[in-house]
Amino acid sequence: GVINLNEEQMKQSLEELKETCPVEAMAATCGDPLPDITEKLVKGRGYEKEKIPEPFTGEISVGRAVYSQPPHPYELAWPKLRLPSYMRKDPEYDLNLAPKDKKTCFVHVGKTAGSTIGCAIGFNLHCATKIKAPGLLPRYATNMFHAQMYDCHDDSAYFVFVVRNPLDRLVSAFNYDKPSDWDDFRKNFGEKHYNFRKRLYRDCPFESMED
Repeated sequence: GVINLNEEQMKQSLEELKETCPVEAMAATCGDPLPDITEKLVKGRGYEKEKIPEPFTGEISVGRAVYSQPPHPYELAWPKLRLPSYMRKDPEYDLNLAPKDKKTCFVHVGKTAGSTIGCAIGFNLHCATKIKAPGLLPRYATNMFHAQMYDCHDDSAYFVFVVRNPLDRLVSAFNYDKPSDWDDFRKNFGEKHYNFRKRLYRDCPFESMED
């Protein structure tokens, strides 16, 4: 199978490999058996529960009050990394109160109003307003899957997806990724990303997907 890792996860994995198997990590070929990484994959993912270690309990502070918070699957799998703030729920929601048979993973799909819906059910995305949706979903949606950041339990009771007409989604993504300030984009993201966007947008005779 294939496991998608972001740059931080890849760096951490390589560091761990060098610590435990320095010879194998630097070898050009692999003749010896691969190291056992069962615990790494099992940890916090809902598989073979008798092998999963006791989870730690984190805390979140709101003013002078401190509330207990269930451990995040992402941080259980990658103890040296911290879950970004936009992946976390607003402190007003006590995740411990969500019944196990109702806990829901919200899968954020790009350009499907995912951020708007995520904000409405209590996640700390780039929210323009603080308006929360009524009903039980904001309380039951405890974790989120966003791009390469997977913070859901594999045995979540439900997974919520938002879908959209593929062509509308393509148009939206094309227009969204077009830089508004080309000089600023070039300065912040470098030549590689600038040249890619330039070929896609500036060298194209059409101003938008609608054209």
